[in-house]
Amino acid sequence: MATENSFLKKIIFGILLIATLYHIYLVIHPFTPWSSYHISILKLTQVQRAVHVFFLLLAGFLIVFNNGSQENKITVGGVIFFILSIVPLYAFWQLDLELKYKFAAIIFWVVSVFPLLFPKKTHIFNLFAA
Repeated sequence: MATENSFLKKIIFGILLIATLYHIYLVIHPFTPWSSYHISILKLTQVQRAVHVFFLLLAGFLIVFNNGSQENKITVGGVIFFILSIVPLYAFWQLDLELKYKFAAIIFWVVSVFPLLFPKKTHIFNLFAA
């Protein structure tokens, strides 16, 4: 069992490394010399975003899968993320949209962020998210 856990940690580390390098590339690319050449494969914005989100979701799933047996407790990083996530939610509420869209955003926000504050209820929020 220990070798399986070690192997999974190496896979997770590799995926996180690739995702980090890809994220750095997306941030730095506009400032590189070859960005002025307008290479079409580097301009696929939606594909780039989709790949980036895929890496984040896959890495997050693997970390949760690997650490699922650990004690669930509130972390400092989770609280900081919760506080910082309020800023875009507030900005979203300032938009001139119908109320039903604003309530949908609140539901999505609650389902995705509240497990950080209530880790013992994570399975309930996962069911709502599914």
